[in-house]
Amino acid sequence: MSYSVAAKKIPPFVTGMLNEWSVEPAGNGKARVTSRITADARGAMGAIAAPMMRMKLRKTASEIFADLQAFAETGTPSEAKLAALHKTAKRAKSVNPAGA
Repeated sequence: MSYSVAAKKIPPFVTGMLNEWSVEPAGNGKARVTSRITADARGAMGAIAAPMMRMKLRKTASEIFADLQAFAETGTPSEAKLAALHKTAKRAKSVNPAGA
């Protein structure tokens, strides 16, 4: 499974991103999920930002895998995911109170 990204938050020096996922049996009713993220960063800004992007993508991938594992094992989102959802909902409510 793979997908490419087209989003507003991608900096202009990033010309493309691809995330390829694989799911393989790991025995005892478990699965191993791997992900390979590639990003095309161009120009001087791309060269400067690439190491920071790599660190951020690794951190994000680690969080995603922790959330996926928690959900797969318990059927409910992880505590970190629930806290992030609560924060997002709270922020949305402060931007648009009472659906105004």
